[in-house]
Amino acid sequence: MTFLRMCSIAFAVCCLQTWAFGQDPTALKLQYRELSERQTLKFKLDGKEHTDPIGRLNWDFPAVTFATVGLDPKLSTFCIEPLVPVVAGTEYAFELEPFGTPKDFNLKDDDAGRKEAERRTKFVRELYGRAYPDVLKDPNVAAPAFQLALWEVMFETKVPEGPAPFALNSGTFQTNFPKADTTPLFATRAASYLKDLTGDDAIFSETPILAGQELVRLTGGRNDNGLVAQSQIALRNRGGVSNSAGGSAGDLGGVGPVGTALGGGLGRFSPTLGGLGGGGGGIGGGGFGGGFGGGFGGTNTGSTNSPGTTSPQTPTTTTEISNPSDINPIIPQDTTPNPNPNPNPNPIPNPNPIPAPPAVLLGLIGAGLFGLRRYRQIRNRA
Repeated sequence: MTFLRMCSIAFAVCCLQTWAFGQDPTALKLQYRELSERQTLKFKLDGKEHTDPIGRLNWDFPAVTFATVGLDPKLSTFCIEPLVPVVAGTEYAFELEPFGTPKDFNLKDDDAGRKEAERRTKFVRELYGRAYPDVLKDPNVAAPAFQLALWEVMFETKVPEGPAPFALNSGTFQTNFPKADTTPLFATRAASYLKDLTGDDAIFSETPILAGQELVRLTGGRNDNGLVAQSQIALRNRGGVSNSAGGSAGDLGGVGPVGTALGGGLGRFSPTLGGLGGGGGGIGGGGFGGGFGGGFGGTNTGSTNSPGTTSPQTPTTTTEISNPSDINPIIPQDTTPNPNPNPNPNPIPNPNPIPAPPAVLLGLIGAGLFGLRRYRQIRNRA
């Protein structure tokens, strides 16, 4: 690689990184793809009966995304707002937040609420440690079972002290299968998961596939069409580091809190640029993890190959978690078009599209490199 080419690439990296510093790394846009391992759940919440599809939700980042902030590029999540619908093929806005606050469990933000939220969070972490490996090994039954058990922990208001305080046949949240012979297998599995819970979340850190991971909340915001997604709980690499090791050309790596620019994403535009910072979280988040298209592989000084969430299996199920006809929302949905789709006085910026100056710069660099190559070919023939 010529010195001129290396300088050009370094200049592009610096420009894109400078642009990325002005972006909000907690504001995300995700496109809902499908619900895998779909089952039908009948349940009661606060005495009201509901029927909802249940399973694991799968999402895609927009095609041009430099910052996956430690989330799997092929992200799968679990819902924490069962009465809010999402529609396949729709792009939604999310705010990335820590998980474990009182609002996650519909509690008051006072001393008692924070103490109870801390206790509930330990149960959720323990549930991940005990049951999430099953989701990866036996997803058809374990994924809907995990979602059901998660809802019980999240929404049950009557949680006595001591081990195994959760039950699906009583309380604020409960399944609604009147006859024992009509109870589906995933509901039986969920009950067994809940029975094992003790409130000791040490197993989360001790589970190999969760090493280096943390739970985060994706709070649904209002998209450009005024639609709000159901909030989600997800796993991500702690500190926002990429899930992939040494991104190759074309890979979309995650990024760290400093290196929010590249994370391997340049490979979408040029194999020469591909792999920059993949696995290490981009420039500043782990160095040149993948090298220049593999040329500097092995020089990553950041976190690499951290176990992360796996890409979901190709589902054979339908593609909607729910639609307005499936649910009876607690808060009626307003279908009136909203002339101001984001009433927030501080609108969430979109970290995904490449702004015009870096995009033009990349084009000029590509053209310059092509011209340089042609010049050298002509000179060599002469």
